[in-house]
Amino acid sequence: MKKYYLSFLSLCVIVFLISCGSSMGKYSDVRALMQDSITAQENLIKDIDAASNAGDIAKAINSYADAIEGLQPKIKQLQAKYPELNNANAQMPKELLDLEQKQAEISQKLTTSMMEKMPKYATDKEVMKASMRLAKISQM
Repeated sequence: MKKYYLSFLSLCVIVFLISCGSSMGKYSDVRALMQDSITAQENLIKDIDAASNAGDIAKAINSYADAIEGLQPKIKQLQAKYPELNNANAQMPKELLDLEQKQAEISQKLTTSMMEKMPKYATDKEVMKASMRLAKISQM
């Protein structure tokens, strides 16, 4: 009985490891990075929508800049690892299409949130400073 139990347990472990390995896919690390980026953008949208003054907008932009700055090393690493994804005209691998679609939806929501709040606060000194910081980080 003990022999069958150990065999069954070993089989379960093997099946688990195989299923995990196959579900992760070639671009699992890119998926994780994309999800982190989406989360950062969702937080920015939430913070901008909740903002009631220029200080809140600047804080939201700076928080987003902090998140993007934290992702920069991983972005550079993955750009080197997957040069095929660096071409703007390249087709997105099918295992990333769902996140690409989600990214597009989030970008549209972000644009809407920014259009609603930024005209009122865009000329504020702290908002301009935060926006410049974000632009500089985004260019890296």
